[in-house]
Amino acid sequence: MKAHLINVGTYLPERRVNNLDRLEEFEVDEDFILNKTGVAKVSRKGLEETGTSMCLKAWERLLAKQSDAAEAVDALIVVTQNPDNNIPHMSAILHGALELPKNCLTFDISLGCSGFVAALATMDGLIRAGTIKRGLIFTCDPYSVVVDDHDKSTALLFGDGAAVTLSVVMGSMRSALLISAPSAETGTI
Repeated sequence: MKAHLINVGTYLPERRVNNLDRLEEFEVDEDFILNKTGVAKVSRKGLEETGTSMCLKAWERLLAKQSDAAEAVDALIVVTQNPDNNIPHMSAILHGALELPKNCLTFDISLGCSGFVAALATMDGLIRAGTIKRGLIFTCDPYSVVVDDHDKSTALLFGDGAAVTLSVVMGSMRSALLISAPSAETGTI
């Protein structure tokens, strides 16, 4: 049994900061923005938006594509470096908002770039062990809350957004994307 990624819902706030409007401020040229960073615009959440509200909007978009996404969810993992609160954790808040079963495993992973891969490996391990059959991985970071808007090394790169991925067990069926743990011999995924 392996974990298969079935569908993804995403949300980016409407507001954008155009990095090309900041060339003089950061003493860079258009080539730096477009070819070195590759990020022409970064998304910024609204004042009333939170990590949880962005996750819920990503969830709504997943449901629009995959109406059975909420059926029999056994696990919910949230990956974020910037939770709305320390306690209760975001996965518990989302668990309640999604009205998932009481026996649904929920926890947060506090990692940045490697967080989604860590959550995938964790979900795959739970599925391979037979602990769960269906899980959700939310990733969310409202970086605008912590990034200094005048710091060239971060302000041009990190935006706000959320996504949710539905992962399910599927025997030996073929899938476009299988999750595998890193190889101890090669260190690759």
